[in-house]
Amino acid sequence: MKKNYSFLLVFLFLFSCSSAIFAQTTYTSIKNGNWGNSSTWTPAGVPGAGDFAIISKTVEINETHEITGFELRSGSIMFEDTASPSLTVTGNALWINGTINGGSGVHGGNAVNNTLLLAEGSTLTFGEDPESYYFLEGGTNLINRGTIILQGNTSIYARGFSIIINEGVFDLQSDANFSGSTFSGGRFLNTGLLKKSGGTDITLFDGWWNFENQGGGQNLVSRVKDTFSREYFPVPRQARCVLTEHP
Repeated sequence: MKKNYSFLLVFLFLFSCSSAIFAQTTYTSIKNGNWGNSSTWTPAGVPGAGDFAIISKTVEINETHEITGFELRSGSIMFEDTASPSLTVTGNALWINGTINGGSGVHGGNAVNNTLLLAEGSTLTFGEDPESYYFLEGGTNLINRGTIILQGNTSIYARGFSIIINEGVFDLQSDANFSGSTFSGGRFLNTGLLKKSGGTDITLFDGWWNFENQGGGQNLVSRVKDTFSREYFPVPRQARCVLTEHP
């Protein structure tokens, strides 16, 4: 009996330790501030690996962080440009509204600076608000190694030479478009699977996005065909990439 009692105590101790290790905390931003400052969040603390963050303020990132997921409702995730900061997501994230900002337009396209990284197995969904503009600003690098789902008749709007590097799956489930700021739009580099699985019309990359498909060809871009056209106006040249579903 004593032996069984001791075994039970050991089991309960190990169970309590494992529960503490794997427990997920949901943090909500309550004011503008640094990600690593516990007063930015409720409950007080710093979201880290295994945690979830709800963001409706401007939260600055100046170092490397990892999190299970986030919900960006408004405000912004602001990377500080001088520190090469990054945020890695390992689970599910939802971008409802707000901005992801890299801090400046100087380093757009440089994958070591100002990076939001979606790890393998993670999912980022643009959704819920069908009329939202999703602003990718200030040289942000959005690197996808998981899955991105784009819903609603929305637009991903790039400013400051931001870049999307798709190494995973980018699923266009609507007729959402990609638009950009004059002379400082965005770049979409696809080495993974870019597909249009929904919508009734087209997905348009306007003239301020540079769309590049590298290394995949039709084997990777299996449900999308792209056509390029150039239109000339009194304003600078507009180059468009139109994505439609394969017949």
